[in-house]
Amino acid sequence: NNNIAPPSWEALQSTPCLTNRPSPPIYHDTLPESVESSLPVLYRDKDCICEACESVWLALEVKNVDYVTVLVDKNNASGDDDEQILMLPRISWPSTTDDDDDSNKNDHDTTTTTTTTTT
Repeated sequence: NNNIAPPSWEALQSTPCLTNRPSPPIYHDTLPESVESSLPVLYRDKDCICEACESVWLALEVKNVDYVTVLVDKNNASGDDDEQILMLPRISWPSTTDDDDDSNKNDHDTTTTTTTTTT
């Protein structure tokens, strides 16, 4: 019999963390202007029900990437931000020294979208 039981919550809580990295800073709805991040900024849904957002979030965690999180309320969209809210998850990458060249300027945002194929 090869039944494998999942660990109990008590066993998981007593397991030491595999990284010494602190939890990423989390902001709500917008990144404050006072925050100058040299880290990627992950914009994801506040309710944690978007599968694509969860996939990107978990990938950053598994790869041990330092990043900042902005939780966005997809149900409370209003005004000019509607289009940005619908494009979640989104990662805003920090600027690099090569960005001083005007021909290479962009907003450094990457939107992850889910595609489906039918056969």
